[in-house]
Amino acid sequence: MGSTSRTCKSCESGQYNNVVAQTKCKFCPPGFSSNYPGDSSYTLWELTYPAGPAYSSIKTLCYGCPVGYFANKSGTEKCKLCTSGRYMSSTGASLCTGCPAGRFGLYLVEVSNPIRTESAACPNECPRGTWSATIGMPFSSNCKECSAGKYSDTKGTVSDDACEPCPLGKTSVELGLESESNCNQCLPGQYNNVLGSVSCNACAIGQYSAYGKARCKVCPVNQYQDDLQQPSCKVCAGATKIDDTTTAAAHDDPSDCSLSGKSCSKTLRRTEEGDCEKCPPGSEVSPQQTSCRLCPVGKYNAVAGEACKDCANDDAFCSLIAGATSQATSTETSVLQQLAKRTEEQSNDNANISYVSESTDLNTLHTPKSCQERSKSYFEETYDGLPYTTSIPIYSTLFAVCFAIVVSHRCFPLSCKVVDVMFAKSHFIEVSCV
Repeated sequence: MGSTSRTCKSCESGQYNNVVAQTKCKFCPPGFSSNYPGDSSYTLWELTYPAGPAYSSIKTLCYGCPVGYFANKSGTEKCKLCTSGRYMSSTGASLCTGCPAGRFGLYLVEVSNPIRTESAACPNECPRGTWSATIGMPFSSNCKECSAGKYSDTKGTVSDDACEPCPLGKTSVELGLESESNCNQCLPGQYNNVLGSVSCNACAIGQYSAYGKARCKVCPVNQYQDDLQQPSCKVCAGATKIDDTTTAAAHDDPSDCSLSGKSCSKTLRRTEEGDCEKCPPGSEVSPQQTSCRLCPVGKYNAVAGEACKDCANDDAFCSLIAGATSQATSTETSVLQQLAKRTEEQSNDNANISYVSESTDLNTLHTPKSCQERSKSYFEETYDGLPYTTSIPIYSTLFAVCFAIVVSHRCFPLSCKVVDVMFAKSHFIEVSCV
């Protein structure tokens, strides 16, 4: 019987075997390679078999990737150089460590100088006015600009929220501002009370502001402003004045200036003497606050010094007349409703009853005690298209003429007969027969 010879094979590149009598080799794990680019000091396994011709040529090696290199696959993967924005400070790495947020790497990584430390791999920071939250960022072009209304005066900002907002009284629509001084001040007559705003607001009437203000101020004593977005206020004319300095509504119109200097609330009227008075029930103060005006049809006011309110329903008294003091249904309401209904049932074709409602400036109470002009809302009765107040005198005159003729014929028959004969002779036409 002859002897059997054994022939062992070496493991292929990227493989190893650390156990005798195996039929196949194992792959080198991630972070290791049999194709090491440097010296042999990083050998993971170096196996020595028993002496003899069958084992003398077998030696398998898996090298741990050196500092600055990595291998993220098992088997035949070669160790690769850490790329820009990444580094590795230990051996046998499957991945490189990325630069922290706000920093970025070299523009070029040389094979002769692998990146081993964070300081070497991440020497650069996002410039002022920019930021980045990316880990392992390779280039500065990946840094993003701070959004509108913000700025960053430091390098290496890691998020847009870390950018500083423009302060109160300033604003900006530009991106990537590098300093607070790049934020624009609000113009005179404007204000901004929100951090990081992209626009300023106009000062309301009765207020003013200078450059870069967070809020507008109420006009000072004896001054007013009736225009929006103004840098200053106007002085009251003549001897008139305004004492109030805390309420913009008391400085938003020339009529706010008075001899007394008193400022009236929006529901009170201002007299010529400068006093504040309540408008009577059934009326409300005019927009200029110089007079009272009747509540229009469909509204009412039951309390002096208050604004008119809408009627609750169409049957209410205030839905039929102007200057109503109540919205309750009353006997007057019924009379007016019956009068309106009579129009539809009117048998006389020559007569018509209509309700007239006009909203004019004449509906104005200049004093709280009386109306200068009557309400322009009323029922109007017409005959033959003429107003009742006009048709009645005309018909009365015609009736009087007819009555005079009849009476004269009865009281003076002989005289009237002579007149009639004379009238007939002057209109007589002789007819001859042929």
